[in-house]
Amino acid sequence: MELAPDGGAVQGSTSDTVARGPGSTRLSLAVGYFGVMTWLMALLSTAMVAALVFPQLGWRATTGHKFVELATAVVLTAGFARTRMLLRARSRIGAFLAISMFAIDIVEDFVTGARGWSAIAFSALGLILVSSIWKYLDDE
Repeated sequence: MELAPDGGAVQGSTSDTVARGPGSTRLSLAVGYFGVMTWLMALLSTAMVAALVFPQLGWRATTGHKFVELATAVVLTAGFARTRMLLRARSRIGAFLAISMFAIDIVEDFVTGARGWSAIAFSALGLILVSSIWKYLDDE
């Protein structure tokens, strides 16, 4: 990773690491968490599409609200990916986006009647991570 003279990341750097500075370890952990969540949601979205397109597989990927759940999974995949990029850049907008993604996940569970522990557990863990890095994020 290229560093600017002030220790920050060089504009246009394509490195996958967080720029050095205060809280970089916590930020790296949060960026990793959102990377894992992106991949999990992408796998879930793919499984849901497969279950819809190939019903002969016998997969039950939804609770009956197929398109609501599929739309939510796709939005969460894109949202978590963007959150990861924004947090890697130390942008506070990434934290706001993360909070929005967790809210969408929980609301979707109530709308579809799923009410599983996973949405609440993953959201709680994510909120803890976001709150622990808040002071290290830039206002831009």
